[in-house]
Amino acid sequence: MPIILDSDVLEVAEYVYKTRLSQPYTEVGSEWEYNYKKPTATYAKGDGHNLQRYITIDGKQLHRPIHGLAHTMRTLMYSQLMHCSSKKQLFPHVCQDGRTIADLSELDLKKINIAQLFFVAGRESEASYGDAYHRYHLYGAKQFEEYARKHLTHLFSEEEIQLYSRCIEDRVGDSFDGTPEGYIIHLSHMIDLMRCKSPVEVFLGHSKGVSGIVPTLIHLFGKQDGLDIMHYARGLFAATGEAVPYIDSSEWPHLGVDLSRVQRALSIVGDINVPGQEADSKKTAQAGFSVDGCYSALTSVPTPSWYEKELKEVDDEKIDVKEVDDNEIEKEHEIVVPSQAITPLSTEKIDSFVEKLLKPFMIWKKPELQTTQPTMEKTNKP
Repeated sequence: MPIILDSDVLEVAEYVYKTRLSQPYTEVGSEWEYNYKKPTATYAKGDGHNLQRYITIDGKQLHRPIHGLAHTMRTLMYSQLMHCSSKKQLFPHVCQDGRTIADLSELDLKKINIAQLFFVAGRESEASYGDAYHRYHLYGAKQFEEYARKHLTHLFSEEEIQLYSRCIEDRVGDSFDGTPEGYIIHLSHMIDLMRCKSPVEVFLGHSKGVSGIVPTLIHLFGKQDGLDIMHYARGLFAATGEAVPYIDSSEWPHLGVDLSRVQRALSIVGDINVPGQEADSKKTAQAGFSVDGCYSALTSVPTPSWYEKELKEVDDEKIDVKEVDDNEIEKEHEIVVPSQAITPLSTEKIDSFVEKLLKPFMIWKKPELQTTQPTMEKTNKP
């Protein structure tokens, strides 16, 4: 069965799309190019200000094709799936505040989904490094606060507004798993990076002692669920017109990475070979120009069979993720997730659309993708 989002979440999605995600970037032009010889001469330290600001599809400009509506909406689906998986686990990951993702209620998940809509809404370019990244997240946090205080006081307390604002802000020094709310938000964004990151970052880890995206999912949710989440994400990429990278584990030893890291990834993930798929401009347009079209595309992708089972049999059979066939995890470093984390909030002031009738879905299976090598850029790029 498909993942159904709350109607209130979809209403906020309409607002964020119209006011932010459909709008052109403003920090563009030669004055925003990162100058490596004289970085103090630029407005923002970090490159990417003029990277794919928009693409043209059938004569119409789609702004923010990388961090726009489709990217944002996909992250909401991942959080729903991870929440379901965590509730099946015998020993879910304990965040720094002592809670787990499994401790979150359905109402908490609704609030998380609303906060996720603002996670990249503060962007004014594709720059992702230096002060630009932190400014954009601060902008998004403030936009969330303003909207929540004006329209959602019946749903969020002031303490919760500050909590979710801090999750969006991703302040320097905050930890990746400080709270389950922040953890699931950051994990969701991490999953969507698989559409544009190299096999090294997705499977091997960008540096020694750091796990790749997929091994991290396996460590947190077990091998079967972790791989199912990966395949589900790739299905969402295809449904929303993204290029889907192929996967071939036989290439990993030839990526210039220490072989011990390759062997570790293989011991966790196993041999894997999955075809890729080219970007599809028509699907990109459907998912990029309206919330309705995007949501329709996302709900066309079948979820793993265990997602439907969990909804029907809450707290049924629990699984112990420690039982995954991953002896290397015990021998080597514990998986280290990207260092980001929400430091404890101050105790002083911790502070429609109608859902469509959806067709029933068949049993979960890996998306059947084309065998062509993927093109990482959208078609019709100006």
